[in-house]
Amino acid sequence: MNDYLMFSLILAVANTTAFYLLTNRKHKSEQDRKHEYLMMIGITFALSFLLCSGFSMLEKPNISVDKNSLTYSTRPPF
Repeated sequence: MNDYLMFSLILAVANTTAFYLLTNRKHKSEQDRKHEYLMMIGITFALSFLLCSGFSMLEKPNISVDKNSLTYSTRPPF
């Protein structure tokens, strides 16, 4: 879980930094730009964290079956 937080934070900061460097809008007020950056970092962080933790839950669980756990009802008929 800690890895997902760090990855999401790094991705959000990198995405917001790239957005800051690639956009050159001087006509907007400074307050609007701060809101854009905060929205960008918040949305990127939340989405990347949810996607990473969601994909980790899709991994197949490790199930071990013991020879003694099979009963007559669980054995195939052939």
